[in-house]
Amino acid sequence: MRLKLNKLAQIIGGELREDAEKICLGVSTDTRSLKKGEVFFALKGERFDGHKFLKEAERKGACAGVVKRGYPAGSVKNLPLIYVSDPLFALGELARYWRAKMPVKAVAITGSVGKTTTKELCKLVLSREFKVLTSPGNYNNLIGVPLTIFQLKPSHQILILELATNSPGEIARLSDISQPEVGIITRIAGVHLEGLKDLDGVEKEKRALVSALGSGGCFIFNFTDPRLCRIAMGFAGKKIGFGLRGKKPAFADLSITALPSRLIEQNGIFWQSFKVKIASDSKKPEVYPAKIQGAGEHLLENVLSAIACGLSLGIAPEKMIKALEKFTPLSGRGKLEKISERLWLLDESYNANPQSMSRALETLELYSRRLGLRKVLVLGDMKELGDREKKAHIQLGREIAKQGFDRLFYLGESQRWLAEGLKKRDLSCFYPAQSLKELKSILEPELARGGIFLVKASHIVGLSEVAEWIRERGNAL
Repeated sequence: MRLKLNKLAQIIGGELREDAEKICLGVSTDTRSLKKGEVFFALKGERFDGHKFLKEAERKGACAGVVKRGYPAGSVKNLPLIYVSDPLFALGELARYWRAKMPVKAVAITGSVGKTTTKELCKLVLSREFKVLTSPGNYNNLIGVPLTIFQLKPSHQILILELATNSPGEIARLSDISQPEVGIITRIAGVHLEGLKDLDGVEKEKRALVSALGSGGCFIFNFTDPRLCRIAMGFAGKKIGFGLRGKKPAFADLSITALPSRLIEQNGIFWQSFKVKIASDSKKPEVYPAKIQGAGEHLLENVLSAIACGLSLGIAPEKMIKALEKFTPLSGRGKLEKISERLWLLDESYNANPQSMSRALETLELYSRRLGLRKVLVLGDMKELGDREKKAHIQLGREIAKQGFDRLFYLGESQRWLAEGLKKRDLSCFYPAQSLKELKSILEPELARGGIFLVKASHIVGLSEVAEWIRERGNAL
């Protein structure tokens, strides 16, 4: 990126009082990684205020600072300042401008579950034919999406973005910034209800992505989700449905389904072997054999959505299926790891909601059956559920009791509700903890006994630390 400061100020609706001809070479929101010549956006969050780091930005050679109107002009002597109403909105406006300048097609992925895995699968598929830029890690919010867009170069052909939300209006804003041609919604479920209130609120929030596509765009949706079908029926552009069961919806241009799968093990690695069926109104359905590393129907749904994405951009099915064989499950998002002959870790520690918990329990059952090992649950609270928090944890307890388990360790304030859902006979195998330290302490004897340890909770609970501890302790046994 090369922009004169006066042009940059015009793009973001800011007021620049000096050095209008100075050149900006990039964008930073963090002085720890700021490079000389970059413009520093002084963002304010719950635990930080970028305005406090403007002197550090000046010292490190920033070309300018974007600050909120009212910030004292004399606080930094040699750093030009651009005054705006909201630095975060200004960051988005600059990203929106930069994305519009780049000759790429953007794929935006949202949904209540499976966004990150779908993003990585799309990257594998599309990289067969295109030069692709993908948002790294959890760069899926009003800061991360712009920072990804600023990495775009004229050589890129495809931009893949993950769009996340926990409050109304975020998907609409992210869609406005990213201007996608292809939109994927994985599912609509009861997550982030603290901000979105209920399923209707979740649907309204996700629907904003489809509104941004326009009649020239392509909407890829899970046709087993009635709410997504309703959204698709009212969309004027191309529609591609995917799902594990059922026929092609009459209103869809294409449908991608997976015929029955089987779980196979090769050298300690589990694969799902299945067939992909592509159906349209104009010709006979096509069927292709495929396999993917990992287990669970939810993974197959993610695979189908990635294939749908590739089809929307003209990639041959055979090429996509070959590319998908290179996929490895992501750490913290369903990766099964063999620690020793008797100890395996199913790491789902990155996040949790009621639907993803159910899927993780189903996957654990599949692996346990094949390996013939104990099922050890290491779980924690599901956050951001609002008024549904109590009910969701009681239901989780009932689901765990129905599935069966050998040991259940739990960290979090919702342990009393989980216990309420468990059957009385299961309470003797239920071990609540009050801290990560206590949880590790009561888990220690279990490692030597072996089993498959499922680790899952909302990110803020911190069970990723426990997953790493299991790896270290298990390797030392």
